[in-house]
Amino acid sequence: MTAAWLVALPCAALTAVAVVTIGPWLGQRVLPARATVAFLNVTKHPDADARQVGLFLVSLAGPILLSLAIVAATRRGLLVSPRVARTLVVLAQAFLVAAIAVCFQGQRRPQFGFVYFSNRTLLVSAGIALALLAAGTSERLRRALGAQVAESHQRRLAIGAAAAAITMVWMLPALETDHSIEWADSVLRYHTAFYLDEAFSVLNGLTPLVTFTPQYGALWPYVISVPMLAFGKSLLTFTAAMSVATSIALLAVFGVLRRVTRNSPAALLLFVPFLATTLFPIGEGPEHVVTLGAWFAFYPLRYAGPLLLAWMTARHLSGPATRRPWPLFAVAGIVVMNNVDAGVAALGASIAALLWAAWPRTRPQALALAANAIGGLALAVAIVASVTLLRSGSLPHFSQLTEFARIFALNGYNAVPKPGIRGLILIIYGTFAGAIGTATVLALRRNRDPVLTGMLAWVGVFGLGSASYYVARDVLPTLFSPWALAVALLAVVAFRSQATRPRRSHTAMTFVVLFGFGITACSIAQVPAPWSQIHRLRHPPPGQQSLETPLAAVPSGPPDQVRWFMTSLADGPHRFVARHGAPAAILATTGHRIADAFGIRDVTPYAGFESILTVEQAERTIDVLRHEGGNTVLLPRLDDYDLNRILIENGFEILTKHGLHRPRPSRDENYLDMDLVTVSGFVKWVDTRHLHPAALR
Repeated sequence: MTAAWLVALPCAALTAVAVVTIGPWLGQRVLPARATVAFLNVTKHPDADARQVGLFLVSLAGPILLSLAIVAATRRGLLVSPRVARTLVVLAQAFLVAAIAVCFQGQRRPQFGFVYFSNRTLLVSAGIALALLAAGTSERLRRALGAQVAESHQRRLAIGAAAAAITMVWMLPALETDHSIEWADSVLRYHTAFYLDEAFSVLNGLTPLVTFTPQYGALWPYVISVPMLAFGKSLLTFTAAMSVATSIALLAVFGVLRRVTRNSPAALLLFVPFLATTLFPIGEGPEHVVTLGAWFAFYPLRYAGPLLLAWMTARHLSGPATRRPWPLFAVAGIVVMNNVDAGVAALGASIAALLWAAWPRTRPQALALAANAIGGLALAVAIVASVTLLRSGSLPHFSQLTEFARIFALNGYNAVPKPGIRGLILIIYGTFAGAIGTATVLALRRNRDPVLTGMLAWVGVFGLGSASYYVARDVLPTLFSPWALAVALLAVVAFRSQATRPRRSHTAMTFVVLFGFGITACSIAQVPAPWSQIHRLRHPPPGQQSLETPLAAVPSGPPDQVRWFMTSLADGPHRFVARHGAPAAILATTGHRIADAFGIRDVTPYAGFESILTVEQAERTIDVLRHEGGNTVLLPRLDDYDLNRILIENGFEILTKHGLHRPRPSRDENYLDMDLVTVSGFVKWVDTRHLHPAALR
């Protein structure tokens, strides 16, 4: 460990210099100079910040440099006297403590906009750290929490049930009904519509990765559609299914911690702070608490797969050395195909865990690992291909996996500039780097712990890889889950070190790690009250009126008129025919739910017009509609000039009370003067080049 501290500061300095000098240059060469797609509704290319992308990419080399330096210093031995080494270690630790204090102070700057951990939290965390330091010398507590004991089956079940019950309480804010969503947080209402539509795309007959391009999770819609078919196609069923999926993934982390500690009570004490920090409130009201557990784009759609993969990795590392890892890579491949950015980070993390836990590997061992990786990933591709082939008769279109990544990451759509790195993000980065460095130190020891070593490497690599989303979107809580897991694993190392080999030179860093654990433990105070969550589902907050939700299955209005409007296709310039199962393009965010309710097919390959961000996507939607034999587009708004222009250029006309009308492709066109036929704001566009669609023949 002394060697690690001696090289830590030089590695940090070299990384900082490389980030500043190479980062901007690299960013300019990674990102395209011009947009590779034609955006809708923007006057210019929404430039991605090439500088911050380059800084991030170069910073990833820091933990690698640290690990290589630790190995070199350990093999060659210390080049300074023990007294000088102790002095340098103390200076390095003092510098790190000062840097952490500066970062916490920097997080209070106005440009960050939100203070995640208050001064009171930091004071309480310091008290928790001091208490744990004192407890580390207690032989009785060490036996109770740190001992690796054989546990009875009943004890493990009881503690596992307690972990599940606590998780269920924390996930209550994610539950919504078709009524409670009306008075929910407006941002939550907006985003939930996208996730719901992805699930309904499967129920409405589309096939993700073939005829539908999910924006968040490519494979989860298949999973979530099963309970919706079994228990009803309501919003409550949907949110309950998503909450159960997230809960299982979070409980997988409890399984990881149990395998690391081999002690269920200790695992539970580590798991609850992790759970509370993962579900840190990012919006709140009298009863409605918004967490990433309710923001389904992250849990379960992006991060449930990686957390389940972490459990499988820990399980593999705790098994016999002869166990083959190909099942692990098969699951990793499925995780990658569900969401590329989080999936690639999880795959890399699992490879790192296997390498660190059994380092060094001989050439035959390395070749065997590579063969298992190739075989497992090939099996994952075969499984997904079989599903799409059986469902649609087509192999998956793997280009869809990166379609939205290219739009958001490479082309900078909605890119958010960073307020700076002197804040909590630098502390989180340092935690991930520290986890990788600690894993390297443990890997070099003869009496290694493969599970703890491997999972430290796993969480460090996954945390750094998953930070790519933060670089583009500036949503810091997306990193809280891997950060809290890294803190928990480092706390295990710190507690064991304090209990078995107490050294004055290591006390400062033990305190820093336990201080971080105290911060995560303070999040427990924000636990949602179950009774208030049950009340929230039934009653709006005092003084708040219910709003018409954009998630409604059926638009409001006279039932007969609504049904005719939504289900009828043009069969000539003046005749409309309604037919069950007819294809149409409903460009509402929940168009597939509306189509399912009316018994028609929404062939839109995206979750409504707000997921159609480029000219190419709009033209693909028109092509799919024509290929499926339809000629009707239902659009819930008329202020989208670019989309209107594309419809007009493709021969579409708008339905008015006097028949079809071809508007001028002009921003000055007053559609309200056309005497439009509308239902709940929907207008009907008809493809005059295909007035007699194949669906009615």
